[in-house]
Amino acid sequence: MIARFNCVLIFIFFTMSSLRSNAQVTAEAGNSFHSCPGDANSDSVMIGGMPTASGGFAPYTYEWSIEPIELGFPGSGLFFYASDILTDSTIANPLIIDRFASDTIAFFLKVTDSNGSTSLDSCIVTFSNFGITLKSYVYIINAGDSVWMDMGVNIGGGLPPETFLWQPLRMV
Repeated sequence: MIARFNCVLIFIFFTMSSLRSNAQVTAEAGNSFHSCPGDANSDSVMIGGMPTASGGFAPYTYEWSIEPIELGFPGSGLFFYASDILTDSTIANPLIIDRFASDTIAFFLKVTDSNGSTSLDSCIVTFSNFGITLKSYVYIINAGDSVWMDMGVNIGGGLPPETFLWQPLRMV
């Protein structure tokens, strides 16, 4: 009788231990990374872990968010939100569809399991967005001359610090 009681007690202990280990939901937003325009699949960069949620009790709900990114100039009152940058801000592994919103975006993930337990995680994605035009500005400058270059910027994007090299045009 005591042996049977001990077996039942051990069975209950291991059963309860396994239930407790599944009770805590864990969010995994994935690793932070850098994306270049020349990368394979740069137009469909995926975020989120593999898996994005574990533990707890399925099904899970996912909420991706970002700090709003102001468009244009400060004070414009126009903002990008996660739903503007991701294919779907309520799935485990959304794709980034607007890599030009900012050079650096911190994505925040909230996972909620069916019992209402939540877990938070984040990842940071940086981008190299180079916009180079093929405009050619040619100025003839002789010794002692000065030139006002008022044609506008023809190179933009990239990650600071940026450097530019001005050198004489070599005539062949």
